[in-house]
Amino acid sequence: MLNRFKSTNPPHNATTAKIIFLRFILISKSLDSFITCLTKKAPITLYSIAILFVLNACDNAIDVKKTAVVFHPCIPPEGHSAIAESECSSMALQENPNDTTSPLINIHFLRIKAVNAKPQLDPLVLIQGGPGGSSQIMAYALHRYFAAVRQNRDLLFIDLRGTGESNPLNCTELDTLDSSLNDIEMVQAYQIIMKKCARTLEKNAPFYTTATAVTDLEHIRLRLGYRQFNLWGASYGSRVALTYAAEYPAFTRSLILDGLAPSAISLPRFIARDAFAALTQLNRYCQENHLCHSHYGDLIENTQIITQNLHATKPVRVILPDPLNQQPKEWLFTPRRFAQLLISILYSRELTSLAPRALKEAAEGNYQLLATLNALAEANNKQRAVAEGLYYSVICNEDLAQNTPAPEPIFMGINLLEDKLAVCANWPQKILPEIKNPTTKTNNTPTLLLSGALDPVTPKVWADWVARTQLNHQSIEVPGGNHVVSTLGCLPNLIAQFINTPNTSLITDCTQNIAPLPFYLGADQAQNKEANTNEENKSPHNKAKHD
Repeated sequence: MLNRFKSTNPPHNATTAKIIFLRFILISKSLDSFITCLTKKAPITLYSIAILFVLNACDNAIDVKKTAVVFHPCIPPEGHSAIAESECSSMALQENPNDTTSPLINIHFLRIKAVNAKPQLDPLVLIQGGPGGSSQIMAYALHRYFAAVRQNRDLLFIDLRGTGESNPLNCTELDTLDSSLNDIEMVQAYQIIMKKCARTLEKNAPFYTTATAVTDLEHIRLRLGYRQFNLWGASYGSRVALTYAAEYPAFTRSLILDGLAPSAISLPRFIARDAFAALTQLNRYCQENHLCHSHYGDLIENTQIITQNLHATKPVRVILPDPLNQQPKEWLFTPRRFAQLLISILYSRELTSLAPRALKEAAEGNYQLLATLNALAEANNKQRAVAEGLYYSVICNEDLAQNTPAPEPIFMGINLLEDKLAVCANWPQKILPEIKNPTTKTNNTPTLLLSGALDPVTPKVWADWVARTQLNHQSIEVPGGNHVVSTLGCLPNLIAQFINTPNTSLITDCTQNIAPLPFYLGADQAQNKEANTNEENKSPHNKAKHD
């Protein structure tokens, strides 16, 4: 750290140095707190007055009492089993970090202890997206993919403030929305509920931003005694990780960012453009597969036929068992819900493999399979447990507060932006610094950028945007990946390698063999599997392996 402050300015005499050092001892409660403060300040000279100014500023550095953290057995969410070697705890922090009299909120986290009895003191912190998703709930589905990382490092899943168990900002009346409403009625009912939620959260919401969440992470690092963090962030979690690295570079060892969602993405201004690009890529894959093409034709033409039919007729109603409880439930198809469903399908690798058949059948008037995909997509969304209040606290104050030039937000004839803007018009505001496009590379943290070619919301274009700020990055786009790709193929091993030696270039050829799941072709499925295998064997990467 001393080299960071090297200067050509005249050295201090011994007396001045002693005074400065004594002031440092008196003011700083811990070395970590002092370094935290210094790494967030502007470049420092060694003139006495400048150093004393910085040291005075350190009076506000994070001060965490080093009392022992008490862990307890975790209670798994419904439908999940306990994770071996997992333990849970929480930390009470001020809701308003600038007011010591502010009410306390508990920030909850789940830790899976390293296999090694003497692990590295730089755990992997995993942050869910949304905004508003629960990292602790994510742990139950995701932890096994990071088994190689866990050999020598703890895995730490932190529910950011406003999510999961960390004082979630839920808009509970959303559970009462009547799914039988048509599009106009549904939008009106949704806006009424969100206005009520905004009033309920009026005093709280301004303290639930990315910057405040990052300060919470640093409190947890200090309290748990870790030297540095490796951070894995999915979707919006990538923004949290990037913000932490910008605020606390000395304590950020590496970043793994999957499905990049920087503030510039201005959710959801670009989602219509990015979702159509993902649909176009899926259609291209289908056209390149002669069986998919012969069975299901052009996917984009099918979506247009469905949209036209739904505009011309009353909503289509299909009754199917709910995947969550197997009770009969009515699924309603309208132009708006079809557009939203199509994006949800493109989120999921599994649902995407069924999309060509579902779209072809729906274009012909049979919505049964599309309704099944709708049911599965809703079940997936419920499992993510997104806190709607936190979602709007972030996008209203960070994303949509920007005057970002963007394409027309129309997807399948539906404006995907106007509803969000209407909610934000009534949402509690927090004035934040203006976000500017990067012009120079400023972040030297080793960074791994991951994208899926079929991602409808955070495609590679956003990884490329983030790369402008990174001095030390590697980027991978997975051909068969959708939204978040870390669990696919060889990527878990590559991530483990990257965390072990973050400054070493990875050999990533294996990721280009991760194709989409085979399209469902009914009786021709075996023939399709053989065709896929033949195509895969033609790959230069696989040819090299066979040779």
